[in-house]
Amino acid sequence: MGQKTMRTARFLQLAVFAIACMMAVGLAVPLQAHAADQVFADGEIAVIKVTAGTASYDEATNTLTLTNIKANDVYVNKPGTTIVLAGANTLRYQVETGADGISIAGSGSLAPMARTTNHLVTSIEGTTLTIRGGTLTGGVESGGNLVLAGGTITGEFEVGGNLTVSGATVKGPLEVGQDITVSKGSVTMQSGMFDKGLVESVQLRLWSRDGNLKISGGTVTVSNDRKDSSMMVACAGDLTVSGGKLDISDTYSGSSMFVSAGGNLTVSGGTFKLANAGGGELLLEGSKPQVKVTGGKLVLKNTQLGADRGNLNMTGGTLSVKCTGGDAIYGFKKATVTGGSFTAIGNKNGNAIEAASMNNKASCLKGVQGHLPKGAKFLLDGNEYQIQQENEVFLLNYGSKSTKATFGYSIKYGKSDYRIVGIGANAFNTKTGHKLKSIVFKDEDIYFIGKKAFYGTKALKKLSIGFCVEHKIKNDKLLDMRVSKSQKAKVAKNAFSKCGYKGGKGLTVAWCNATIGKADVKVHKKLLKSCGMSPQVKIKANSKKYTWLGLGWA
Repeated sequence: MGQKTMRTARFLQLAVFAIACMMAVGLAVPLQAHAADQVFADGEIAVIKVTAGTASYDEATNTLTLTNIKANDVYVNKPGTTIVLAGANTLRYQVETGADGISIAGSGSLAPMARTTNHLVTSIEGTTLTIRGGTLTGGVESGGNLVLAGGTITGEFEVGGNLTVSGATVKGPLEVGQDITVSKGSVTMQSGMFDKGLVESVQLRLWSRDGNLKISGGTVTVSNDRKDSSMMVACAGDLTVSGGKLDISDTYSGSSMFVSAGGNLTVSGGTFKLANAGGGELLLEGSKPQVKVTGGKLVLKNTQLGADRGNLNMTGGTLSVKCTGGDAIYGFKKATVTGGSFTAIGNKNGNAIEAASMNNKASCLKGVQGHLPKGAKFLLDGNEYQIQQENEVFLLNYGSKSTKATFGYSIKYGKSDYRIVGIGANAFNTKTGHKLKSIVFKDEDIYFIGKKAFYGTKALKKLSIGFCVEHKIKNDKLLDMRVSKSQKAKVAKNAFSKCGYKGGKGLTVAWCNATIGKADVKVHKKLLKSCGMSPQVKIKANSKKYTWLGLGWA
């Protein structure tokens, strides 16, 4: 507000002449002034050095009408005045308002004669200025609140209080002290008239210094049309998109886009799109921020989503983050995804999500590239898996339509390899699991089997499973094997209940690629029986003994 003192001094210099002019015209309504006249209405409204057009004031409606005028300045210090624009109007300097409730309307236009000031319209602190119509080519500086309800306004905007866009078409950088709220209309962040002249170096920006950014309707577009090296969209508080569209796109590869919020990010409707050719970041810089996606779309392309020990909670809508420069999503303490469509694609060496833990519905993950955190669930070939620790998963639910299930030494999901080290409770107790005739786990490091994992697999004739499990079924004498304490190997007592063809009589069990000595068949049957297996099961046996090969048993 550096011009505030200068404007006040100029206004006071005119005060005496304004009173004299009022006395000369008496109380006639409306008061008129023509070319070359100086117009004063009630001592509170002045149009200075009119050289063309007509300025008229209607006291009954408190309306100042400007029709094709050319003048130096317009001063309005009367509360509630409406300035109506008719035709093409030009000013050498500014429209300066010093009272509350002043508005600008009409179908005409207002533009500067030359670039002698950064702002075409100004208002003082503690007031609300409303623009309802007209075409204004020039910025607005408001010490108080600014409401843009209609018309088209192009220029640089500096607002000390709140900015509300409820129907206008706005073009230019915005710097606002408090909240920015867009419910209707359009806001376009572009260089426009600022390519040349006084403000050539102004950084393209949409900035709430101490408030929130809220989009509930309309369209907000940020484009790097003049190819700046960087752009900024930021708010000190929360960033909320509940409707409309926030589109931040940069096709210039030589720049980077930085979007930050000091509070929480909430997307419940509409679309928030952030796409950058040169890379960028959507960063939540507050203490333990929350990212909530309950509806709408949050789409980030070539951009990271980061937070400082925050939480991600998604119950609906679409969240898509694709970043080729590193981790797609990082810095979160916990990620919870229970609804909607979730995509996270990092670079080949990075994480899809970098978080301490994750809880999600496997069906919500629509696209993943990179590592997932502990607790994350995903679907592969109809089967559901859950990550236990780095590169290790449990099979939670068998959903494949094949009647022969063969699990290799590892599975690949999102271009990352995972070993199956456990079988969850009721994993094969499913509609498709009950139809299985053969189950083979080639990796011997299965160290956990949950309750009723194989319950109801009455068609099963062949079962081959890792012998880390065999070792943990109360048998320390058969093998001299060691399982890490961190694995906490465990087999539930009823893991094999109701398992096997013909009540178990038609089932043959083998331990991976190893074989069981004939003398040990009874021992193995006893061990399996303690976990719910039918005593009628057959154990694959021959005269071979286990041999240590340095990498494992065979």
